[in-house]
Amino acid sequence: MDNIALYKSVICMILGDKKSEIIEFIIDNLDDDKRFKYTIKELCATLNISKPTAIDTINLLTQK
Repeated sequence: MDNIALYKSVICMILGDKKSEIIEFIIDNLDDDKRFKYTIKELCATLNISKPTAIDTINLLTQK
């Protein structure tokens, strides 16, 4: 297992599959200024997740 796969595996174990999927999606979709331009509604629709899960994950990221 390479380092990236190991890192993703550890993050999934700590945060759970959905939150780690959201975080990976956010990282993969930052613009050139490192800003994420999706709304909560767009994020939920794109990843097929609930609004509370999206908000909880974004709050977790902003707190850290």
